[in-house]
Amino acid sequence: MKIAKKILVVDDENMIRLNLKAFLEDEGFQVESVDSGEKAVEEFTKNSDFDAAIVDVRLPGIDGNAVVMAGHKLSPKTKYVIHTGSSEYVLNEELINIGITEEQVLYKPLIEMQNLLDILNKLLFG
Repeated sequence: MKIAKKILVVDDENMIRLNLKAFLEDEGFQVESVDSGEKAVEEFTKNSDFDAAIVDVRLPGIDGNAVVMAGHKLSPKTKYVIHTGSSEYVLNEELINIGITEEQVLYKPLIEMQNLLDILNKLLFG
């Protein structure tokens, strides 16, 4: 029996956060979810064993890019998927330098959840 991969979902929109959590749990992942960047950094501080994080960019307080950078420092093995509603979003140089690619950026609304699953499977299982 394989051990479930642990995912952190960071999104301030309750419905999106709950839908992602439910979908991922149905797919066999262990999921924690938070509604702010500050809470995400707290989670990384407490649990540096997240296999992946799905991070919204526009968050109140600490934005998603800063969450990813803080998470990377606290948990260097964690993989990331950027989940944004901004069609103009472009990866910054810091994120590119830690290995995040355009393939890891998903735009809201996420119509086909299989795309997220495919990205996570590729990141986590090769």
